[in-house]
Amino acid sequence: MPLSFKHSTKQGSVLVLAVFIAISLTILSLSYFRMMRAVRNTDHRLGQQFVAREISLLIREEAMLILHNDSRDQRSQLFWFLLGAVAGAQMEMRLPFAAENISRLIQPGYTCEFSSKLKVVNFISYDHRTRVYASSKEGHGVLSMFIEVSLIDERSGKKAVAARETLHTQYEYLISSALCLDNSGSRLRKPLLLRRDNQVFDEYSSLQVSGYERETSNGNGEATNDREFYNQTALWAARNLKSADLRQMQIIDDERKIVAVNGIFHCPEQLEFEGDWLIKGKGVLVADSFNIRGALKKASVDDLLVLFARKGKIVVDTDAKIEAALIAINRNYTGTVEAKKPLDLSGMLLADYLNLDNWSNSVHKIDFDKAFAAGDKAYQINISPWVTYQSGARN
Repeated sequence: MPLSFKHSTKQGSVLVLAVFIAISLTILSLSYFRMMRAVRNTDHRLGQQFVAREISLLIREEAMLILHNDSRDQRSQLFWFLLGAVAGAQMEMRLPFAAENISRLIQPGYTCEFSSKLKVVNFISYDHRTRVYASSKEGHGVLSMFIEVSLIDERSGKKAVAARETLHTQYEYLISSALCLDNSGSRLRKPLLLRRDNQVFDEYSSLQVSGYERETSNGNGEATNDREFYNQTALWAARNLKSADLRQMQIIDDERKIVAVNGIFHCPEQLEFEGDWLIKGKGVLVADSFNIRGALKKASVDDLLVLFARKGKIVVDTDAKIEAALIAINRNYTGTVEAKKPLDLSGMLLADYLNLDNWSNSVHKIDFDKAFAAGDKAYQINISPWVTYQSGARN
């Protein structure tokens, strides 16, 4: 009997162990299948979140392109929004490419809702020395772009948010005038300004000045001791650019012979224009000196170009038409313009002095371009090419 009892006890232990192992395997199997289902669900959610993230980045690329292009176009809604905006102002951006093509990036049964909003974070109209700019529209600001993308699951017949992505981007922007404003508007509103002397140019002079309004100028060189032309360097879009930088940025396009300036750009070198050039945009090139050996022609009546030599002089060695403002002034009052051939200038001229003995023995003409008097039409907006951003996913 004792042996029989021991044997049955052993059989019972084996049975209990077998039942325990079976239960354990069942639990492990259930846990495994639950884990795999969770992994699949997690992979699916991560996949949808990745798609939402990629869509938000694509939307930002389109929004950035529109932002940079429209900020230079005075016909665009964005330009006028920024020109008059105060801190807190907002506008919705229209993104036609995204609206038409986003559906191709998502799976059947899903839809995508997105938005892109701009908000002016702040805007100041004075420089680092607290000197207030002549126009309240000129200054520096921070612009925020907020993009939101939602992937909607409609497979069950009900709308459920499968993934949501937000992208927050900030830009610095600058508003300046190419015409160096004062309280009366453009400071280039006269055909001829001389800072050091007050020469008189009449019908017998070799320099003929015309095209001005009677109330604007008497047609003679008008002396001024004002040193403040373009002195607000905080309004310059870029400083200390090399001529190679100007070409890389296609401000000076040697291949197509185009000068495309929007805003005020400084280059501490001598710049030369050989051949005939086309002017696009509204802006100022500030350099040490200039040599002009060909035509400078505006692409449209609204374009304008200012060439400002702040250390040396401007030498014009062509009789082709120049449609620009020529400025040569410096701290030593030695800035001048020299014409080696008959000058045909449609624009205006500002210098410290003119020594016509150094000009060619010809008749020279300055015909005032009224575009240089329209200070309210010469604003330019430059937006920083770099961005800072914060991104976060929300379920």
